[in-house]
Amino acid sequence: MFVKWRASQHTRVSGVLSKNGLVKGRVTAPSGYSVSGAVVFLTTTSGNAVSSSAPLTATGYYTIPAVPPGNYVAVCQPAPGTALGIQTFRNIPGNGLYVGSGMPIVVSAGATTKEINFKLQPAGILRVAAVDAATGKPVPGVTVSVVNPATGGLTQTPAVTGSDGIAFIGNVALQSKLAIVAPQGYTSFFWPNASTLKAAKVVQLTPGTPFPLTVHLK
Repeated sequence: MFVKWRASQHTRVSGVLSKNGLVKGRVTAPSGYSVSGAVVFLTTTSGNAVSSSAPLTATGYYTIPAVPPGNYVAVCQPAPGTALGIQTFRNIPGNGLYVGSGMPIVVSAGATTKEINFKLQPAGILRVAAVDAATGKPVPGVTVSVVNPATGGLTQTPAVTGSDGIAFIGNVALQSKLAIVAPQGYTSFFWPNASTLKAAKVVQLTPGTPFPLTVHLK
């Protein structure tokens, strides 16, 4: 569920009158991590991508120009391989294009919406191998979704296992749950073998280190 926007929560600076607005901010990360290559993008509150910044340099400052007036959710997508997690504005673990949490921001015509800042946190990498529980053979076409344990929202675009039964997911929050959506003929579940998100176990990841996980489909 989205947090309702209140005007007092946003800073806007009037500029030259125009049909569109501007979004500005900065992305930072803990010492030893780089924000270079990260991208900040805006989605509608229903999750449709609208506009994005250019890839960030090491300074982390960004601008998204020519944004139509409206309410948006700002999401920061770190560059692959940086061991940092996706986030939505106000340091809430993000949902990529699957926006389910985050504080909407307002963009007004001829104005700058500023201080839309992010402080990224370390993240891990998942290597999921899907196999048939009876034969041990790889199972392609299995959809693996990373779920925020607190909100139940998807934290990024799901991955699908290939012909080798393998799927990689990067920028994963260090404490996550997994939803396994199986192809026809198999039963879907929450890892390791739960029917509900509440009963599912949390996967504990290490920053930047691939975490091997095998799921057995029945």
